[in-house]
Amino acid sequence: MNSMRNYLRESLYMRDYLRRDIESNDRLLSRYADIDTGTLSDEESTRFHQPVPHANGSMIAAPDLRKSCQTALFRSLLNPKYASSGFRTGDLSGELGEYFENRAQIRYELKKLRVRGLVERVQGKQT
Repeated sequence: MNSMRNYLRESLYMRDYLRRDIESNDRLLSRYADIDTGTLSDEESTRFHQPVPHANGSMIAAPDLRKSCQTALFRSLLNPKYASSGFRTGDLSGELGEYFENRAQIRYELKKLRVRGLVERVQGKQT
């Protein structure tokens, strides 16, 4: 009798685990479906080469992909686990510790991407 209960309990846990995994995959695929390559234009590339004004009036520098720290940040952000469930600065600092000395540097690089619309901050979440 106990073995049957254990079997049922394990099968229910497995079913819930698979259901959560499917939901995560659905979120990931919906993120990729949001990209419409037909909407990209030549003018869009200029916003990645020139400073952009911030809401407070300061100018935010363009990301420089010649720097290894920024290419490592892009590689981390393109990781599918972040596309499906989001990320925190602490998650990135664990992966990018060899490129950045502290979290403030990561936040500054993320700000460059945020003002250009590549990364968005979810309201109610802390980074």
